[in-house]
Amino acid sequence: MVSAGVLPQIRFDVRKNKNATGTAAAAAAAQGYEQGQPEAAYGAETAAQSPGVAGVAGTAMGAGMPMGSSGVTLGQVLGIFNQLRSSGISVPGGISRPVSGNSTPISQQSLLESLTAMQLSSEYLQSPQSFDVRNVVAQILDENKKTGKEDALDESDEDIINLVAMFFDFVLDDRNLPVPFQALISRLQIPILKVALKDKHFFTHSDHPARRFINEIATSAVGWDESSESQQDKLYKEVNRLVHDIIENFTGDVGIFEKALASFQTATKLDQNKANVLEKRTQEAAQGKAKAEHAREQANTTIYSRLKDCQLPGYVIDFIVKDWQKVLLYVHLKQGVESTEWLEAKQVVDQLVWALRPHSDERSLRRLDKIKDELLRKISHGLEAINHSRESILNTLSVIEQTFEQVITQQLDAETLSSLKPAHLAALGQAGEMQSENWDNMTAVQRQQLKIQAAAKEFVTKATRIRPGTWVDYSPPNSAKTFRCKLAMVTDPGETYVFVNRFGLRVFDKKLNEFAGDMQRGYVKILENGVLFERAMGNISDKLKKLAG
Repeated sequence: MVSAGVLPQIRFDVRKNKNATGTAAAAAAAQGYEQGQPEAAYGAETAAQSPGVAGVAGTAMGAGMPMGSSGVTLGQVLGIFNQLRSSGISVPGGISRPVSGNSTPISQQSLLESLTAMQLSSEYLQSPQSFDVRNVVAQILDENKKTGKEDALDESDEDIINLVAMFFDFVLDDRNLPVPFQALISRLQIPILKVALKDKHFFTHSDHPARRFINEIATSAVGWDESSESQQDKLYKEVNRLVHDIIENFTGDVGIFEKALASFQTATKLDQNKANVLEKRTQEAAQGKAKAEHAREQANTTIYSRLKDCQLPGYVIDFIVKDWQKVLLYVHLKQGVESTEWLEAKQVVDQLVWALRPHSDERSLRRLDKIKDELLRKISHGLEAINHSRESILNTLSVIEQTFEQVITQQLDAETLSSLKPAHLAALGQAGEMQSENWDNMTAVQRQQLKIQAAAKEFVTKATRIRPGTWVDYSPPNSAKTFRCKLAMVTDPGETYVFVNRFGLRVFDKKLNEFAGDMQRGYVKILENGVLFERAMGNISDKLKKLAG
């Protein structure tokens, strides 16, 4: 954060205020602010005559539109501020300049003018992220005090200043936002404070242009990761340009935020459309791959279940494992498992297994003689479908036909019969069948792997709850790099988790168990969904409620 030019937050201890103001009138002040009557709000607060009231009027607390994901309204937040004030508790890290003695509250217009002067100063223009709104306001009041001007804050303005400051505290703590974009947004502290003081809609309307501008930046930046060169990155450069334009030119007209928002949306729309197209292609490729893998598994299972306990001539086993597996794969992908073609392709394996074992009874021999021609025809048709050459097909048919004749004439040599070999098992994805280690014979590494697999079941459940569109920080094992990527899809079949970057390009694929294992070992950090402002207001209101008890 220091290298990005962002100063740490300022924290103060909770303190008691002997001159606490009553909250009943403060509730009316909050309601007046939401109704667009700040002067009524200020009058209500200064007319407070009942200090120490513990609660806030329910009518005001329920007024206004929700500011954030928690459903809290501006009236409720301002009411909590005043409840804290009446209890003599200051907001942690907040500014407090109450009217006392000979001090006079600064008018909102004077405060706005002073903020504009600070915003346009050479110091601020050179390093806006180095300024904290609380320090800026405190500096303005201190300078006023030296010249005999207003050196205190109206409580309404004080609450808005603290609320804006807490919002930017959240921005600087939000790990959803890459640090360079935290710094860019934090440069808008003075302009946003001016907007919040002057325009009630900033907190109460989600479509406020300044609020939308910040949210759009945060949403677009969520996929930005450390692999991007910030000074050369197109997104960073565009946000940097717009932020500096606002700092240099905003004097009070929120139309500048509307223009910035429109410009930003135009600049990012084309890139987003490209990313959507690429992401769709990535999804289609992943789904095609998943279907092929599933089809291969089905074909391998079909063959293995039929050959695992029988003996056949070695060249016939080779044919089924190497050639007919491809036919099963093709039919599965082309026709599906509910098709007649799939049933016939499986039937070929069943018939070969039956036909090419020794037969001695006349009934079996007559049946073999009856079905062999049709079986050879099916084999020929299947090999043609996967583009085997005619010469290769004829050679295969000739060898199998000769074997049929050997069975029929009782001349099949038993020494030519064999079962599945390790190479066959490997080709069928059954290499694990070659050996089975018990616990006592396992190495320490193998035992640890089994323990991890058992423990990962809890995280498998967690992994299945993650929805496509969720962004994560992913630090794969054996990699020093962290990838910020989005779960684009979970393939069906296959349960493969496909992750893409902000450009829609594939980052990597993870099987469900592998992804769950990475979650268990802390390689995956889920980023929060929801727009920045709403999340911030929900977080702030929760903190204030806890502080108020």
